[in-house]
Amino acid sequence: MKTSKLLIIAIAATVSLFTACTAEEEDYPANRELVFQVGLKGTRATPDNSWAVGDFIAVKVGGVVKKYVITDLSGKAVGADADNTFYWDELGASSVKVSAWSFGGKYVSSLEDSITTVIDQRTYDNYKVNDFVYAKETAIKQGQTGTLTFYHQMARLNFNIKVDDPNETVSDMVIGDEDEYSRPLLKARFFYTDTLSNYGWFEFTDENMVTTKVIPYKEETAATGFDVSYSAIVIPITIEGAFFEIKTTDGKVETSYPIDSWELSANNPDIELYYEPGCEYTINITIKNKQLIIGNGKTAVTVNDWIE
Repeated sequence: MKTSKLLIIAIAATVSLFTACTAEEEDYPANRELVFQVGLKGTRATPDNSWAVGDFIAVKVGGVVKKYVITDLSGKAVGADADNTFYWDELGASSVKVSAWSFGGKYVSSLEDSITTVIDQRTYDNYKVNDFVYAKETAIKQGQTGTLTFYHQMARLNFNIKVDDPNETVSDMVIGDEDEYSRPLLKARFFYTDTLSNYGWFEFTDENMVTTKVIPYKEETAATGFDVSYSAIVIPITIEGAFFEIKTTDGKVETSYPIDSWELSANNPDIELYYEPGCEYTINITIKNKQLIIGNGKTAVTVNDWIE
């Protein structure tokens, strides 16, 4: 079981009073709204670990989902409008169970439909919207401060590439080829029922399985010691024959460098990569004399909790 925390949200479940208002305003339920404070310590809910003013969180109480929004740099999150705000007097209880989720700051009102991977992740907006984070249901009492903790439900792939030939540069990268089993999953249903775990699971059948090539995001700053770094966020599944392709150019001719799963397995050619939720997989690659050197010769892929 993973225990690494992604994001803590403190919930201010108190009755706030205005010092100057009319009797009519005092009766307005906004004085008793459920307000969230996004913690600024630790990691956040986007790939670069930062919330921004205007980011949305879907907040669920009972069977009702409402849109909350980050309103300032202190991390305060409130209902996007009066209709998207929970009020204690309307909830009719002194304690409620709250869960929440976000897709890289984008509001998605329901998790009933399939979670879908954005294929072209070259822009940061297309990349981060795949970052589905979920905070499992937690009981919150009125008049007390509770907490919600978000966890990455997807997996992240990191590729760090160094080219020893000074005349050659990396021009592109793609994940997957024509074999459907080499590609990331396009969509799957998300389920969460295990209250002892911080992670749900993704379900699909062979009949409705759809996979796709994914174009990763080029990081603004490469990892130390490398020329370029790419990242992609994918649905966690078992990959029977993972395939990646790196392309380089010398300004005139483009060269393709395919990477099959056996090249990532070191001494085990039958390896199956399983992308677990909340994990990131890092592959370090050197291109030298038109040849690929993957990893350090012993470990081709390193796996860590996705906590930054």
